Amino acid sequence: MSHFGVYVCLAPGAEADWQAAVAAVMAPFRIDDETGLGEWDHWHPSGQFLVRPEYADSPLILPSTRWPADPLRCDGGPKRMLDLEGMRTAARDRAGQLWAAWREAVSRHPPARSLETCASREAYEAQPLIAEIRARSDDEGDVFGLLWTDGRDEVTYLGDDEQRFLDTAVESALMTYALVTLDGRWLDMEQTPAFASLVWPCLEGLPEDAFVIELDCHC
Repeated sequence: MSHFGVYVCLAPGAEADWQAAVAAVMAPFRIDDETGLGEWDHWHPSGQFLVRPEYADSPLILPSTRWPADPLRCDGGPKRMLDLEGMRTAARDRAGQLWAAWREAVSRHPPARSLETCASREAYEAQPLIAEIRARSDDEGDVFGLLWTDGRDEVTYLGDDEQRFLDTAVESALMTYALVTLDGRWLDMEQTPAFASLVWPCLEGLPEDAFVIELDCHC
């Protein structure tokens, strides 16, 4: 059993009865009780989209179930009311701050080896650069508080290619396990080649009045 996120793209006008529209689009992918084939057995809205401030009070916006007190977060709504580009810009800004702090820390320590090239995880974590990053990542007020380090190889993840790091951050700003396209196709990380590179073009190309919602699915 597992949970995963799905972006569902619906035709303009779906906001009139979005529950029925989502149910109809998702129905072909429900797990068949007899064959076990399918993608999900339960879903509920659970999104993290940013809302354009001028639409924060719009009845067409589905309030966020993750951040119920934040009017600028939502589970979904018409594309024109969602600040999708703002999410990408914010991700790039955060990544830029993280990159600058990383390179500054790198300049003060001996070169660190990747986890793969160390004899053990303990040896990797004992390196001065990694020890500093791990200590600072526990401080929410530190820029490294943006970095989730549990089990991660910072040397490989952050690396030495700034553009690659920034591009990856921007791509990840709007990323989920699966996406249902406007014409009803299911795309996902496991079955769709180059899925990560398809998500943004799909969202960007939607009509401005298309309805986009993020679901938490269970299988």
